Amino acid sequence: MISFGIGFWIEAAHRQRISAESSMTYGTYPEATAEIAIQPDRRLGLIMGLLTMAAVFSVWVSDLGFLLACGLSVLACGIGGAAGFRLLSPRLVIRLNGTTLHYRQGPRWSSLVRQPFVSPWFIGWRGRGVASHGVFSSQLSDEDFRRLAKTLRLGGNDPSE
Repeated sequence: MISFGIGFWIEAAHRQRISAESSMTYGTYPEATAEIAIQPDRRLGLIMGLLTMAAVFSVWVSDLGFLLACGLSVLACGIGGAAGFRLLSPRLVIRLNGTTLHYRQGPRWSSLVRQPFVSPWFIGWRGRGVASHGVFSSQLSDEDFRRLAKTLRLGGNDPSE
């Protein structure tokens, strides 16, 4: 009898979590006034590929053992490949609603912006936990980059979150 009660409670909590996530996943949140389109940047992808090749070359030139050099080369290729993939196929979706920034990189929308960084060529911010997000100026139109920079300089947080 106790296990039935606990199972029922867990199932109800799971259903509530699923319904909250599904309402946020399918665009009902947030109602945006402007959506910013992030474009892939092949020039930055090429630079990342060249930096990855330089890292692999430096590993092989150094006086390391064969197995260690192989392991570090695989690590450098993995990190460089992941960074290049993120530059060539961005998954970040950004919506501006007045002075609030809403973003999504997975199934969940968020408006939590911590430690924003705005420069003439890069905009970055920290989200929940250790997640960090960034956009280069060459991935956005000039107008979208200006609007995003202005929003982050004004705060960018949703007061309800």
